[in-house]
Amino acid sequence: MVIEAILAGLLVIAALLATLAAAARFERRRRARWWRWYFHEGGLVRELMRRWNGPKRLTWRPEDRDRS
Repeated sequence: MVIEAILAGLLVIAALLATLAAAARFERRRRARWWRWYFHEGGLVRELMRRWNGPKRLTWRPEDRDRS
C-alpha cells in the first residue's frame, strides 16, 4: 500500500517533469523559428520599414524635402 502510493507519486512527478520538458522544447523551437524569420527571411527589414515615419525608404534624398 505504501509502496503503491510512493510509486504513484513518482509517476506524477515524472509526468510533470515530462510536461515541463516538452514546454521548454516548444518554447526553444518557437524562439528559434522567430530568430530565423527575423534575421534570415527579411523580418528585420520589414520591421524597420514598418516603423519608419518618413518617406518609405531608409535613405534621405534631396527630393524628399518639402519645397513649398
